Amino acid sequence: MGEIYSDVEQSSDSVRSYEQGLTSICKLDEREMPKFYSNLIVLYNMLAISYVNRDLNEEGLGCLAQAMEIYKIAKQQSGEDVYHNRADSPRGRQFKCYYEGGTNQEELYNSNTLSLFYLAQAYTKLGLKDKAA
Repeated sequence: MGEIYSDVEQSSDSVRSYEQGLTSICKLDEREMPKFYSNLIVLYNMLAISYVNRDLNEEGLGCLAQAMEIYKIAKQQSGEDVYHNRADSPRGRQFKCYYEGGTNQEELYNSNTLSLFYLAQAYTKLGLKDKAA
């Protein structure tokens, strides 16, 4: 829902939706948490860009730091890539992963790339062009 609110420029509602998602995932048992690292990174990224766009820069930078820390932890996790949404896989697996969790190394990498991009944007907005580079 948060992305829909963002698309229609309802930033307060989008932030509230992202925060609710974050709260829900954080209530999970710690053993289940690694299956939702991709979701957490996306939520932190979306919260960060929402905060920075609202000039809540410290909150935005904090969310980006969290997203990048989760990425580092997820990269160190061993285990198989349980998210198999490839051309030869059933299409429903993608949605099952969103609801049941799963590890997708490609998605983790792409989300981290967005974290770095958003961080550069935030630094540029703050006039810290050396850090943005």
